[in-house]
Amino acid sequence: MQWHLIAHQGIHCDELTVSFNENRQALRDKLAKRLNCTPSTYYPNEDDFKDHQANTHIRVRYENDEVVDIEFLAGNLSYNTINLHSGTTLTHIESALAALNMPLIETLWLGCGKDCAALAINIASQEDVGGDGDGIEWVILSKYFK
Repeated sequence: MQWHLIAHQGIHCDELTVSFNENRQALRDKLAKRLNCTPSTYYPNEDDFKDHQANTHIRVRYENDEVVDIEFLAGNLSYNTINLHSGTTLTHIESALAALNMPLIETLWLGCGKDCAALAINIASQEDVGGDGDGIEWVILSKYFK
């Protein structure tokens, strides 16, 4: 599955979208069907959607049953022609975004990673979260991006 970032709005894959302000139950229904999974809920305000066949893992956080954060944890995600997750590194993403005049800066609102204000995202490498390497750990989109 190839997911695409829609800056300041969400992500999409073919006809499937995950957007800010979307209703929780409606999103659960469509993602569970498309990803062929049952959402896991570890905290009352979030759902994890994992498609083990396509290696997609998306965590969604809600406020008043509406989407406010989308955390892309595994799978293929891109913006234009820039690969933002699987098979890439933070160094490569930083260079590609800088070429588009969309610099990554140290995060101003999360504990680790780098922010891209132009896309309203935070990107963290595995090393940023205590692991090894420059591979991507997450791409987070937030309705409340600062």
